[in-house]
Amino acid sequence: ASAGLMIYIANELKLLQGRNFQDVEVNSLVRHDVYQKWLAEGCGSEKRNSNAVTELPTHTIGKASDLPLKGKNARYRRDLLFILSDLESVGMLGFVPEGSQDTIHVVPHPAWETFLIKSVYCQATANSQADVCK
Repeated sequence: ASAGLMIYIANELKLLQGRNFQDVEVNSLVRHDVYQKWLAEGCGSEKRNSNAVTELPTHTIGKASDLPLKGKNARYRRDLLFILSDLESVGMLGFVPEGSQDTIHVVPHPAWETFLIKSVYCQATANSQADVCK
């Protein structure tokens, strides 16, 4: 569902921005438990990521992804926040800006998972033979 949501957001952004469209960068669509623990605890001289300290690490179960904002212009930021706010208002997702990381943490609502998988992901990837698309 997270991959379908990212495709949906990118398409909405492309429709809104037209010729000014910039590629959408996605981070941490899936994380391994070991990497999540390393982020939460830090290692050696590496500082820990306070955003990774959580009882329910949604990245490790494929339920969340991050949209980095570093290097993105004001128009991209404005348009992305507009789309995320709009989709949140209809209950499709929840999002949290992670200021210290200059990124936005995005989680699809479980009620929208079937739509995001079958109607968005499977059509966009033309992968109707995948088990998840049947």
